Amino acid sequence: AGVSVANSSFVSSAATVLSGGAVTLTATLRDLNNNPISSSSTVAFTKTGGTSTGTFSAFVNQGSGVYTTTYTGVVAGTAQTLNVTVNGTTV
Repeated sequence: AGVSVANSSFVSSAATVLSGGAVTLTATLRDLNNNPISSSSTVAFTKTGGTSTGTFSAFVNQGSGVYTTTYTGVVAGTAQTLNVTVNGTTV
């Protein structure tokens, strides 16, 4: 089964990221039956909008449907929106 937005979560260790600062992003991804998504799913952390810039570290599959990455702010500006997608579906 695919990812369930209702059963999944995406959280940041802080509400904002300053230039030179970093936050940990954690996605807990579950299917319609509340089971962890398949490890063969395509998971991606993305950013959209805003004039600020930043970079993602390589993400880590922690197991049990939990994925983490670090986002580091590079250039200050207006806010970007950070997301996680599974097989093209935004969580």
